[in-house]
Amino acid sequence: MTELLNEKEIRELIKTEIEKRFEQLGGEKKLTRKEFLKAIDLMNDRFEKLTKLMNQRFEAVDKRFEENDRRMKELIESMNQRFEDNDKRMKELIESMNQRFEDNDKRIKELIESMNQRFEDNDKRIKELIESMNQRFEAVDKRFDKAINTMNRGFKRLEVAYGSLSYRSGVRLERTILELLQKMLLKRDIDINKIEHRELIDEKGQVFSKNYRTDVDILIKNNFHYLMEIKYCADNRDIHHFLDVAKLYTKLYREPNKLMLLTLDIDPKYLEYAEREKIEVITGDYD
Repeated sequence: MTELLNEKEIRELIKTEIEKRFEQLGGEKKLTRKEFLKAIDLMNDRFEKLTKLMNQRFEAVDKRFEENDRRMKELIESMNQRFEDNDKRMKELIESMNQRFEDNDKRIKELIESMNQRFEDNDKRIKELIESMNQRFEAVDKRFDKAINTMNRGFKRLEVAYGSLSYRSGVRLERTILELLQKMLLKRDIDINKIEHRELIDEKGQVFSKNYRTDVDILIKNNFHYLMEIKYCADNRDIHHFLDVAKLYTKLYREPNKLMLLTLDIDPKYLEYAEREKIEVITGDYD
């Protein structure tokens, strides 16, 4: 705050300054001392008024500075209080957030432990289930193996029985086909009662595999060899097999004079195939 001069100090200061000036101007004595002092008094009056005015203004400035200081102090105190409040709230917020993070960490840890426990339980249950399934599969495999062995033994017995039955039934079926085609054969001067059934064995494997067994129907008349294949329904496999039988017959005995396929039913395309191979096919109306 500005320090003000009192009235006496100001007058003394002015008087001293004027006297110094008057001494400096002593060679030019245009004024008497009385006049000079009167002038000083006049100036004192003017300085007194000026000093009073300046003091008033300085007092006003001081009041404004004081007011600004007071307001600045209040503002600083208010700001400090608000900073303290903010610091307190921030501290409380940080503590709250830390507590929530700790709670979340705890919950996450508990959740992970729970999930790990459930995964372990599931792994254990899956392992037990797999072991149980493996045991059941092993039991089923054993039962299947046992059932397959039983079935294989049954099939073997059935094959033996069927072989015996099929041979007898096959002979009867061939005889029935011959009887049904008898009229057609008689037109070719073939007596079905003179047709014989002969077994052929490929001992050396010349046409079929070694020791392969097959059979064929033969009619020998006037040194004329008829080689016959009798089928209820003939297809290309029967024709191909008949041609191989004819080759084996040629190697074992002699070349047959005629190949004949006796069948009750044949597809036209198989009929054409047989005729291309020079096989006479007997089929058609057998009533």
